[in-house]
Amino acid sequence: MGDAFRNQPTYGDNPTARNRGQPSNHEGHYWIGSFENRPTPQSKPGKVVGDRPQGTLRSRIFLITGPSIEFLVGGGCHIDTVRVELVVADKVVRRATGKCTETMERKHWDTTSFIGNKAYVKLIDRSSGAWGHINFDDFGGDIEFCEGIWISYAYSGALTNSFFVMNLRTCDLINYTSLNVYLSIRACSSLQDFVF
Repeated sequence: MGDAFRNQPTYGDNPTARNRGQPSNHEGHYWIGSFENRPTPQSKPGKVVGDRPQGTLRSRIFLITGPSIEFLVGGGCHIDTVRVELVVADKVVRRATGKCTETMERKHWDTTSFIGNKAYVKLIDRSSGAWGHINFDDFGGDIEFCEGIWISYAYSGALTNSFFVMNLRTCDLINYTSLNVYLSIRACSSLQDFVF
């Protein structure tokens, strides 16, 4: 929502391309930077939208499968206006922000108490003032994005004709029992990329 992330993701080390003196420290070719305006390799290096735009960007839902989530964060340092949020059961349970430098640093969140819960990450840019932007990259850790189907089953006796209906956009476990058949269906598969 809003305009802050309209030209994302950012290609390459755009802060260095504009001689900022603060390398982005991103992984791979692309990262999220709400100050930046270089969405492709063909875009002009160093181009920016500045701090004026505001908005939010939310990840797909994922399942927390272990005790740690990690990512790179940089940009503004005012946590009330620019930040990364971890949202579980519609509640913000973790927050992080940058250090008023374009150079992203690695952050770790302890997610031990949220194992088995559905969650998403939300990027917030609610500032048009100095350092009113957020940089974000390399999100990962003990998570599984909720897409695709993983099916396990156990049965004894004859397997009978059965069917089930499920919503692929949820991480809910769906159990279906028919005679001697037990199906456990989880709408999650491990994905490497963090896609918005």
